[in-house]
Amino acid sequence: LHLAVLGHNLTLIDKCLELGCSLSQKDQVGSTPMHLAEGRQFFDVIRWFQEYLPKHQQPFLLRTGIKPGPTKNAHVAFLLLFCNLVLYGYPMYICYLLPNTLEFFYVHAMLICLQLVLWSSYFMCRTVHPGYVPTQDPEYEEIMTRIAKFTMTHEGPFGPHNRVKNPFSELCHTCETVRPPRSKHCRVCRKCVLMFDHHCPYIYTCVGYRNRGYFCAFITSGFLTCVLGIYMAYSRWDLVSGPLMWVGMLDLFGSAFGTTLLILQTIMAASRNLTVNESVNWNKYEHFKSPDEKFINPFHRGIVRNVMEFFHLVRPTELSYAKRSVLNSKKSDYV
Repeated sequence: LHLAVLGHNLTLIDKCLELGCSLSQKDQVGSTPMHLAEGRQFFDVIRWFQEYLPKHQQPFLLRTGIKPGPTKNAHVAFLLLFCNLVLYGYPMYICYLLPNTLEFFYVHAMLICLQLVLWSSYFMCRTVHPGYVPTQDPEYEEIMTRIAKFTMTHEGPFGPHNRVKNPFSELCHTCETVRPPRSKHCRVCRKCVLMFDHHCPYIYTCVGYRNRGYFCAFITSGFLTCVLGIYMAYSRWDLVSGPLMWVGMLDLFGSAFGTTLLILQTIMAASRNLTVNESVNWNKYEHFKSPDEKFINPFHRGIVRNVMEFFHLVRPTELSYAKRSVLNSKKSDYV
């Protein structure tokens, strides 16, 4: 575990923690893995270690479950959504808003339709897996065997003086599989996800290739619900105003603001044919780098076709989903 921290190898760190390596174990100079991560300012490793600490030693947000961790105990975000709508929003609508806004018949009809879209898309987000890559791929074992033989017969192929393509970059040692391009391992779901966008605590799963359209429908219907609620409350504010409605309006404005940010983020990602993960971490992927280390997007096909591909209306770019295996690469690719 100490060596994994020094090498800043998150995959190996996760594997060591799964095997039960202790975070309190000290090396010859008395440093724990946490001390090594703090000394080198590996903040992602520090956050990872915090999630594996005993419950009473974890930071407050992680201990309450607001911040998701690898143990899948982040229920608070879902409970907030449930309480916000079912225990507060719907009773306020039925008891206060609806009786005083009966003349807004079409608005109420639209609101009911939006709720059907909201919960059906939420159900689909939860039940349709985002595109999990199969685990325990036989090709993984064959690749590991070839890499081991190759490393033994070539002195220092990964040395600092050699310009080498790292064959491990396409492998996931947790899932024991060959990762297709544009996939990523989610440390919350503990699975590799095709076209991983992000892990959403509100739907309690990842947003990926197969469920991103449903997620888009979910946040859009949520935003329109907030807009209609604000419109009706403002139109009859003289009749429905009160402490509870003030809280409701603040809640609607806050929800509308949050969903607006998510919609803008989704629109930008769809128009560029990029995921949120790729937009933030593009410098970690070789296919987004030009020879002079600048950003390039090999998946851009024009805004219209990018959006059509996002909603599965056209075939995706071949590089996105072709299973590019290191078995098919030449030895010259490694040295």
